[in-house]
Amino acid sequence: MSSTLDLMAAAVEHKPHSFQFIRKSTGLTMTDEEFRAIARKNSERFKLVRFLKRDDEGARIGPGRPGVGLRKS
Repeated sequence: MSSTLDLMAAAVEHKPHSFQFIRKSTGLTMTDEEFRAIARKNSERFKLVRFLKRDDEGARIGPGRPGVGLRKS
C-alpha cells in the first residue's frame, strides 16, 4: 500500500491532479472510489479536490472531475 501512496504523492507533488491524470501518469488502475478511499484514509497527507469541467459551449458541468492534492506540511 505504501508504494501506491508514494505513487499518488509523486503524481501530485507540485499541484493537485484528477484521478484520470494519476491513472495515466502512474499506471495505477484504481477506480475513483478507490482513490477517494485511500485519500480519506490518509487525510493527513492528501486532500480531495474537484476540477472545473465545461461542455463544448463553455457551460459548467457539475460536480466536476474528482482528484487529489497533497496537504501542506
